[in-house]
Amino acid sequence: MPPFLRLLGLSCASFLASPALAGEFWLRPDRFNATPGATLAAEIVPWDDAAPANFPAISRSSLTLGGSSVAVGVESGVENQRGPRISATFVRPGWAVWSIDVVLPIQTFGADQLGSRLLLLQAPPALRSLAGSPDSGRTWRLVTLATLKCLARIGEPDPTDQSWSFPDGNAWDLVPKSDPSRFAVGQSTRFAVRASGRPAAGTVVTVRALGEEREIAAPADSDGIAVFQLPTAGLWLASAAHVQVSPANNSQLEVRSVSFVFAVR
Repeated sequence: MPPFLRLLGLSCASFLASPALAGEFWLRPDRFNATPGATLAAEIVPWDDAAPANFPAISRSSLTLGGSSVAVGVESGVENQRGPRISATFVRPGWAVWSIDVVLPIQTFGADQLGSRLLLLQAPPALRSLAGSPDSGRTWRLVTLATLKCLARIGEPDPTDQSWSFPDGNAWDLVPKSDPSRFAVGQSTRFAVRASGRPAAGTVVTVRALGEEREIAAPADSDGIAVFQLPTAGLWLASAAHVQVSPANNSQLEVRSVSFVFAVR
């Protein structure tokens, strides 16, 4: 699952050590800039770059250019042991935005591991109290639906084109709040996290440079916006998530996560 920490009461961005998690995937575009007429693809890849036995199943995919849907081609990647790829040819300038929902393999674990799992997920205190339950024989399930997002700048988009910030229709969403092509070292980088279209105030958004174990975490303010000043150039992953006990099964944790890949210059 994409990395995230929910640290309530955090007053400013902070560095946190967080090793990559098993089963963690992100969406990698061929490149972030292209000319009109180019064919680009985004591929699901594991965070640690090791080829897993099973890539996650895609439950929904969309690709837009300037906010309008684009016809796509889908490659399963099974033949060459690569992840699924979503590709299209872009005939005009604009922002191309990929948004893909994947269902991660269900994980099961015993009650003796519940505390460490909840800590790893940084679940709210009310959920963490479940770790003190005397029901030591219970088997837990962890079900994760993850949205993987990335974008590319095609040619010179119209200055009024802010489709990089458009919601993708999911109940849980994460979008940049300024032109992603202008993300630069040391400057404020803002992301908005929303639940059912409303600001998810207090939710912690994390960002992590590819190849790094250390994350930077910042809480969303009352408008659902988290602000970062990123220290290095390169490829970064922003993530946020919500965890709850399933209303239909009190031995099942449900995680709804979203991640967004972007470049910093």
